[in-house]
Order: sequence, then C-alpha cells, then structure tokens
Amino acid sequence: MANLTLALARELAPEVTVNGITPGVVAWPEGDLAAYLESLRRVLDLGPDVLFPGHGPELTEDAGAVISYYLEHRAWRESQVLAALEEDPQLAARPSDLVAKIYTDVDQVLWPAAELSTRACLVKLAAESVVSGLPFDPASPDGGRGDARHPPG
Repeated sequence: MANLTLALARELAPEVTVNGITPGVVAWPEGDLAAYLESLRRVLDLGPDVLFPGHGPELTEDAGAVISYYLEHRAWRESQVLAALEEDPQLAARPSDLVAKIYTDVDQVLWPAAELSTRACLVKLAAESVVSGLPFDPASPDGGRGDARHPPG
C-alpha cells in the first residue's frame, strides 16, 4: 500500500492510502479496514488542501472530496456485502462466492484482490459482531493470516 508521503499525515493517519485514481485495496490479512476508515476520517477532519498520493499526481482540487469519495465507496461496498449476507448468511463462509455476487461490475481478473478486500470487510464486520462463521480466524495466534497468497474459502 502506498501511504501519504507527508510525515505529519503518517503520524496522524498511518493507514491512509490515496492512490490518486481509485480507492486502494485494503487487503486481508495485512489491511485493517476499520483503521483505514478511521484514518480517512481523521484526514478529512483536517480539511486537507492537497493530497500527495503514493501513485499518480498530487491532488490539488478539492482534496476533501477525494477522501469523502473513498469513504463513500467503502460504505457502498460494505452495504453490498451486508445485503448479500442478508440474502444468504452462509456467504460469509465463502468469500469467493460473495465476491462473485457483489463484484459483477468488475473484471474477473481483479476478483482475487476484491476477495482480499472483502475478507478485510468481513473481519471488520465480525469485530463489530455483525457477522460470524468466517472461514478464517482473525483472532488466531497468527491473526488468521495463514497464507495470504492462497486464502482459504
């Protein structure tokens, strides 16, 4: 993940990733979606005039709108996860099937990354006691990491 390049921003919001193009992937097991969202909120509260993405040009026009879009995008994806789980709660145990259901608008070549992001969302929802029955254990001694290149489920 590419982090903001400003030392002050790293101190205030170390999880924030601004790509300059699209919201970055918060990938399980390294990515902590709750921390990422909190970091975005902290940066937004600062009222940034400019963002210096890890990828792409600096963002000098309405930097706050970029952060707001990232937050809205994550909320939208989470609402898709929740809606799919409402239809079929067992999808929490089958993240690849969950991705196939909610990422229909995304090229399938990107689905492995989408699955890692969906797993990060499921971990957040499990921490909030919204879902259970995950096919991995985020509370295990290794943080539920296993082998991120070949996640279970």
